[in-house]
Amino acid sequence: MLKLLSLARFQLDCLLAYFKPGARWQLSTPLRLLRQAFYYFCNWSYCLFIYSAEALAFAGQKRLKAVDKALYRHYFYPNQFWIALSEGLKVERPETLYRLTYGETTWFGIRAALKAVQAKPEDLFYDLGCGTGRNVFYARIAGGMQAVGVDLLKSFVNYGQQTASACGVDGIEFKQQDIFKTPLQQASIVYVTANCYDAETMPKLVERLNDLPTGARVISTHRPIPSPRLEVTGSQRLPFSWGVDWMYYHIAR
Repeated sequence: MLKLLSLARFQLDCLLAYFKPGARWQLSTPLRLLRQAFYYFCNWSYCLFIYSAEALAFAGQKRLKAVDKALYRHYFYPNQFWIALSEGLKVERPETLYRLTYGETTWFGIRAALKAVQAKPEDLFYDLGCGTGRNVFYARIAGGMQAVGVDLLKSFVNYGQQTASACGVDGIEFKQQDIFKTPLQQASIVYVTANCYDAETMPKLVERLNDLPTGARVISTHRPIPSPRLEVTGSQRLPFSWGVDWMYYHIAR
Protein backbone atom coordinates (compact mmCIF):
# COMPACT_ATOMS: atom_id res chain seq x y z
CA MET A 1 0.00 0.00 0.00
CA LEU A 2 2.91 2.39 0.74
CA LYS A 3 4.18 1.87 -2.81
CA LEU A 4 0.80 2.66 -4.35
CA LEU A 5 0.25 5.77 -2.22
CA SER A 6 3.76 6.98 -2.99
CA LEU A 7 3.26 6.40 -6.71
CA ALA A 8 -0.07 8.25 -6.66
CA ARG A 9 1.51 11.22 -4.90
CA PHE A 10 4.32 11.38 -7.45
CA GLN A 11 1.86 11.25 -10.34
CA LEU A 12 -0.27 13.96 -8.74
CA ASP A 13 2.81 16.17 -8.30
CA CYS A 14 3.61 15.75 -11.99
CA LEU A 15 0.07 16.75 -12.99
CA LEU A 16 0.03 19.73 -10.62
CA ALA A 17 3.21 21.00 -12.29
CA TYR A 18 0.95 22.12 -15.17
CA PHE A 19 -0.63 24.66 -12.79
CA LYS A 20 2.46 26.00 -11.02
CA PRO A 21 3.39 29.69 -11.43
CA GLY A 22 5.33 30.19 -14.64
CA ALA A 23 3.81 27.17 -16.40
CA ARG A 24 2.93 28.18 -19.97
CA TRP A 25 -0.29 26.85 -21.44
CA GLN A 26 -0.88 26.51 -25.17
CA LEU A 27 -3.85 25.23 -27.14
CA SER A 28 -2.49 21.69 -26.95
CA THR A 29 -1.79 21.81 -23.18
CA PRO A 30 -5.24 20.65 -21.92
CA LEU A 31 -5.15 17.66 -24.26
CA ARG A 32 -1.61 16.83 -23.14
CA LEU A 33 -2.69 17.09 -19.49
CA LEU A 34 -5.65 14.75 -20.03
CA ARG A 35 -3.48 12.29 -21.95
CA GLN A 36 -0.93 12.30 -19.12
CA ALA A 37 -3.64 11.85 -16.47
CA PHE A 38 -5.08 8.88 -18.39
CA TYR A 39 -1.61 7.33 -18.70
CA TYR A 40 -1.01 7.73 -14.95
CA PHE A 41 -4.41 6.17 -14.17
CA CYS A 42 -3.58 3.15 -16.34
CA ASN A 43 -0.11 2.83 -14.82
CA TRP A 44 -1.47 3.06 -11.25
CA SER A 45 -4.12 0.44 -11.98
CA TYR A 46 -1.50 -1.85 -13.52
CA CYS A 47 0.80 -1.38 -10.50
CA LEU A 48 -2.11 -2.14 -8.16
CA PHE A 49 -2.54 -5.48 -9.91
CA ILE A 50 1.20 -6.28 -9.96
CA TYR A 51 1.89 -5.31 -6.33
CA SER A 52 -1.18 -7.23 -5.16
CA ALA A 53 -0.04 -10.30 -7.08
CA GLU A 54 3.46 -9.97 -5.58
CA ALA A 55 2.02 -9.75 -2.07
CA LEU A 56 0.17 -13.03 -2.60
CA ALA A 57 2.87 -14.91 -4.51
CA PHE A 58 5.68 -13.99 -2.10
CA ALA A 59 3.69 -14.06 1.14
CA GLY A 60 5.96 -16.79 2.53
CA GLN A 61 9.16 -14.82 1.92
CA LYS A 62 9.06 -12.99 5.26
CA ARG A 63 12.62 -11.68 5.16
CA LEU A 64 12.18 -10.39 1.63
CA LYS A 65 8.88 -8.73 2.55
CA ALA A 66 10.49 -7.09 5.60
CA VAL A 67 13.23 -5.59 3.42
CA ASP A 68 10.68 -4.37 0.89
CA LYS A 69 8.62 -2.71 3.62
CA ALA A 70 11.74 -1.02 5.01
CA LEU A 71 12.67 0.25 1.55
CA TYR A 72 9.31 1.78 0.92
CA ARG A 73 9.23 3.52 4.28
CA HIS A 74 12.33 5.33 2.98
CA TYR A 75 10.73 6.05 -0.37
CA PHE A 76 7.24 7.07 0.68
CA TYR A 77 7.98 10.73 -0.04
CA PRO A 78 9.95 11.77 -1.94
CA ASN A 79 9.64 8.47 -3.74
CA GLN A 80 12.17 6.82 -6.01
CA PHE A 81 10.71 8.35 -9.18
CA TRP A 82 11.05 11.87 -7.80
CA ILE A 83 14.58 11.19 -6.50
CA ALA A 84 15.64 9.95 -9.93
CA LEU A 85 14.33 13.17 -11.49
CA SER A 86 15.59 15.65 -8.89
CA GLU A 87 19.03 14.15 -8.29
CA GLY A 88 19.31 13.20 -11.94
CA LEU A 89 19.18 16.86 -12.95
CA LYS A 90 22.43 17.38 -11.04
CA VAL A 91 24.29 14.89 -13.23
CA GLU A 92 22.42 14.98 -16.54
CA ARG A 93 21.14 17.72 -18.80
CA PRO A 94 17.32 18.01 -18.96
CA GLU A 95 17.30 16.63 -22.51
CA THR A 96 19.29 13.54 -21.44
CA LEU A 97 17.57 12.99 -18.09
CA TYR A 98 15.74 9.95 -19.49
CA ARG A 99 19.01 8.07 -18.98
CA LEU A 100 18.28 8.12 -15.24
CA THR A 101 14.52 7.61 -15.49
CA TYR A 102 13.54 5.19 -12.75
CA GLY A 103 11.85 1.90 -13.56
CA GLU A 104 11.48 -1.21 -11.43
CA THR A 105 11.75 -4.91 -12.12
CA THR A 106 9.06 -6.91 -10.35
CA TRP A 107 9.96 -9.88 -8.20
CA PHE A 108 8.29 -12.05 -10.83
CA GLY A 109 10.73 -10.62 -13.36
CA ILE A 110 13.94 -11.00 -11.38
CA ARG A 111 12.91 -14.49 -10.20
CA ALA A 112 12.34 -15.63 -13.79
CA ALA A 113 15.57 -13.99 -14.98
CA LEU A 114 17.76 -15.63 -12.35
CA LYS A 115 16.15 -18.98 -13.09
CA ALA A 116 16.77 -18.50 -16.84
CA VAL A 117 20.52 -17.90 -16.34
CA GLN A 118 20.73 -20.78 -13.85
CA ALA A 119 21.91 -18.60 -10.97
CA LYS A 120 23.60 -20.43 -8.09
CA PRO A 121 24.57 -19.34 -4.56
CA GLU A 122 28.23 -19.20 -5.59
CA ASP A 123 27.53 -16.52 -8.22
CA LEU A 124 28.44 -12.85 -7.75
CA PHE A 125 25.50 -10.69 -8.86
CA TYR A 126 25.89 -7.08 -10.04
CA ASP A 127 23.03 -4.69 -10.75
CA LEU A 128 24.29 -1.74 -12.81
CA GLY A 129 21.95 1.15 -12.05
CA CYS A 130 20.36 -0.60 -9.09
CA GLY A 131 17.95 2.15 -7.98
CA THR A 132 16.32 1.13 -4.69
CA GLY A 133 18.21 -2.17 -4.79
CA ARG A 134 15.23 -4.54 -4.92
CA ASN A 135 17.02 -6.83 -7.38
CA VAL A 136 20.14 -6.83 -5.21
CA PHE A 137 18.18 -7.79 -2.11
CA TYR A 138 16.30 -10.48 -4.03
CA ALA A 139 19.52 -12.01 -5.38
CA ARG A 140 20.97 -12.18 -1.88
CA ILE A 141 17.94 -13.24 0.14
CA ALA A 142 16.14 -15.54 -2.32
CA GLY A 143 19.16 -16.62 -4.40
CA GLY A 144 21.78 -16.84 -1.65
CA MET A 145 24.47 -15.18 -3.78
CA GLN A 146 26.78 -12.29 -2.99
CA ALA A 147 25.26 -9.18 -4.52
CA VAL A 148 26.45 -5.68 -5.45
CA GLY A 149 24.29 -2.69 -6.40
CA VAL A 150 25.86 0.20 -8.30
CA ASP A 151 24.15 3.54 -8.82
CA LEU A 152 25.16 7.10 -9.61
CA LEU A 153 22.62 8.68 -7.24
CA LYS A 154 23.64 9.06 -3.61
CA SER A 155 20.18 8.62 -2.07
CA PHE A 156 19.67 5.19 -3.64
CA VAL A 157 23.03 3.98 -2.36
CA ASN A 158 22.56 5.43 1.14
CA TYR A 159 19.04 4.02 1.55
CA GLY A 160 20.19 0.63 0.26
CA GLN A 161 23.02 0.51 2.78
CA GLN A 162 20.74 1.64 5.61
CA THR A 163 18.13 -0.99 4.74
CA ALA A 164 20.72 -3.78 4.57
CA SER A 165 22.07 -2.76 7.98
CA ALA A 166 18.65 -2.33 9.61
CA CYS A 167 17.38 -5.68 8.31
CA GLY A 168 20.60 -7.58 9.04
CA VAL A 169 21.29 -8.56 5.43
CA ASP A 170 24.95 -9.44 4.98
CA GLY A 171 26.76 -10.41 1.77
CA ILE A 172 25.42 -7.32 0.03
CA GLU A 173 27.12 -4.07 -1.02
CA PHE A 174 25.98 -0.78 -2.52
CA LYS A 175 28.38 1.50 -4.38
CA GLN A 176 27.90 5.08 -5.55
CA GLN A 177 29.81 4.87 -8.79
CA ASP A 178 29.74 5.57 -12.51
CA ILE A 179 28.73 2.19 -13.93
CA PHE A 180 31.04 2.73 -16.89
CA LYS A 181 33.96 2.66 -14.42
CA THR A 182 32.80 -0.32 -12.35
CA PRO A 183 35.24 -3.28 -12.39
CA LEU A 184 33.41 -6.43 -13.49
CA GLN A 185 36.23 -8.96 -13.67
CA GLN A 186 34.80 -10.94 -10.73
CA ALA A 187 31.12 -10.71 -11.69
CA SER A 188 29.35 -13.84 -12.89
CA ILE A 189 25.85 -12.34 -13.37
CA VAL A 190 25.22 -8.74 -14.43
CA TYR A 191 21.79 -7.12 -14.58
CA VAL A 192 21.29 -4.09 -16.84
CA THR A 193 18.15 -2.02 -17.38
CA ALA A 194 18.94 -1.29 -21.02
CA ASN A 195 15.88 0.86 -21.78
CA CYS A 196 17.74 4.10 -21.08
CA TYR A 197 20.89 3.50 -23.11
CA ASP A 198 21.29 5.45 -26.35
CA ALA A 199 23.81 5.71 -29.20
CA GLU A 200 26.20 7.57 -26.90
CA THR A 201 26.04 5.37 -23.82
CA MET A 202 25.52 1.88 -25.26
CA PRO A 203 29.11 1.63 -26.63
CA LYS A 204 30.40 2.56 -23.16
CA LEU A 205 28.32 -0.22 -21.63
CA VAL A 206 29.56 -2.72 -24.21
CA GLU A 207 33.17 -1.72 -23.46
CA ARG A 208 32.62 -2.19 -19.73
CA LEU A 209 31.00 -5.61 -20.22
CA ASN A 210 34.07 -6.72 -22.17
CA ASP A 211 35.76 -7.08 -18.76
CA LEU A 212 33.48 -9.96 -17.86
CA PRO A 213 35.08 -13.40 -17.53
CA THR A 214 34.15 -16.11 -20.01
CA GLY A 215 30.93 -17.80 -18.95
CA ALA A 216 29.50 -14.77 -17.16
CA ARG A 217 25.81 -14.13 -17.84
CA VAL A 218 24.23 -10.78 -18.64
CA ILE A 219 20.54 -10.01 -18.16
CA SER A 220 19.19 -6.95 -20.01
CA THR A 221 15.74 -5.43 -20.22
CA HIS A 222 14.02 -4.18 -23.37
CA ARG A 223 16.85 -4.94 -25.83
CA PRO A 224 19.82 -7.28 -26.24
CA ILE A 225 23.34 -5.93 -25.69
CA PRO A 226 25.08 -5.52 -29.11
CA SER A 227 28.45 -6.95 -28.12
CA PRO A 228 30.40 -9.50 -30.19
CA ARG A 229 31.45 -11.14 -26.91
CA LEU A 230 27.89 -11.65 -25.70
CA GLU A 231 25.81 -14.43 -27.22
CA VAL A 232 22.06 -14.14 -26.75
CA THR A 233 20.83 -17.39 -25.23
CA GLY A 234 17.15 -16.57 -24.78
CA SER A 235 14.47 -14.00 -24.12
CA GLN A 236 11.01 -13.73 -22.60
CA ARG A 237 8.35 -11.14 -21.82
CA LEU A 238 8.01 -10.26 -18.15
CA PRO A 239 6.22 -7.66 -15.98
CA PHE A 240 7.98 -4.43 -14.95
CA SER A 241 6.74 -1.25 -13.28
CA TRP A 242 6.28 0.33 -16.72
CA GLY A 243 4.43 -2.63 -18.21
CA VAL A 244 5.25 -5.95 -19.88
CA ASP A 245 8.60 -5.86 -21.66
CA TRP A 246 11.31 -8.15 -22.99
CA MET A 247 14.12 -9.64 -20.91
CA TYR A 248 17.20 -10.88 -22.80
CA TYR A 249 19.82 -13.37 -21.61
CA HIS A 250 23.44 -13.47 -22.77
CA ILE A 251 26.60 -15.41 -22.03
CA ALA A 252 30.15 -14.07 -22.37
CA ARG A 253 32.29 -16.04 -24.83
